[in-house]
Amino acid sequence: MSSNSRMPRRDLDEAAVVVGDRAWLPFLRARHYLQYHDASLDFSLTQFFREARRLRG
Repeated sequence: MSSNSRMPRRDLDEAAVVVGDRAWLPFLRARHYLQYHDASLDFSLTQFFREARRLRG
């Protein structure tokens, strides 16, 4: 096996795309993006329902 051979990663989050001297982790970035937006949506919906319950009284 030559030193340039790449082994596939078991964890998709570790799969890198190498461009020149930079390595990108697109799956990890996508997971973080989705987690951030899920958390934002959860917070927003929680605030909405709390306000609706308060107004309904």
